[in-house]
Amino acid sequence: MLISEFSAPPSSPAHSAPPQPRPTQLDALDTRIVEALRIRGRYGAGVWEVINALADADEHKSRADLRATRLAFWSRLRGLLRLKMIFRQGRTRISLCKLPAAGASRRRRKRAGSTSEEPVQESTSIASNYLSLQLPELSQPTSGAPPVVPKTKSAHSPAEVTQAARSLAQLPRRPRRRWSGWIGATRAYRNLPILLPDQREVYVFAARRGKVLFTSQPDGPIGSIEGIWRDWGVVRASQVGLLKNEAAALLGRAKSGRTERKSVAKMLAARRNARRPPRKGRRPRGRPRRTGQSSP
Repeated sequence: MLISEFSAPPSSPAHSAPPQPRPTQLDALDTRIVEALRIRGRYGAGVWEVINALADADEHKSRADLRATRLAFWSRLRGLLRLKMIFRQGRTRISLCKLPAAGASRRRRKRAGSTSEEPVQESTSIASNYLSLQLPELSQPTSGAPPVVPKTKSAHSPAEVTQAARSLAQLPRRPRRRWSGWIGATRAYRNLPILLPDQREVYVFAARRGKVLFTSQPDGPIGSIEGIWRDWGVVRASQVGLLKNEAAALLGRAKSGRTERKSVAKMLAARRNARRPPRKGRRPRGRPRRTGQSSP
């Protein structure tokens, strides 16, 4: 005879009740946190809003005592979060009720980055941001920047160098520049002369994100769609060339690879100019002198 079933005696541990979890013991700080959240209702309050309110309700002898009280409340609050007695709402709020997570509608960006270049499309409307327009290309587009004529390193006569220096000295004082974006490795500014792919000299109005807004004259008008490519327009920064002052370029080529020799006559002339009185309406040169006797 085979025995197919086995049963344990009633006094065995198998018939005893399963162990029950120990009840959670809440101290005074835990109770105060729970009561504060119960008063604030279903949607609770901010983490530090509750902690600061509970800590400020007590009297403290010093700022260190107040700081220690806040840290104690923060430690007990984290314990209540682990025990699932209070719940988070987002990153900075807590509540006694577990509410569903608030959904946020997200959408994918239209393009990968701010410096990417997209194909230019036709547009017949003008927006407030001119550099974001997708305008048609020039009537005679060219691939790349305008051709650069190589400069020959021929010797310049002293008369040419002198005339170039005089022309630079006669230029008016440079006004304050209104800086804009970049054209290659050069920082652009308002009214910077540039050369278009069709060899037309224009002026920069603004540069941004690889595009240049130009005008046919300094501070020229912008806005009329009939005057596009005649009075103003937008072109890629990689297609424009920078114009340089011929006199400054000549002096730079003449000084290339040369070291200026120290001159005693030039040093004495500079000192004589420094001793001359300033022009009318200008402040005196050098450090102001004391007019009165210094008190001991």
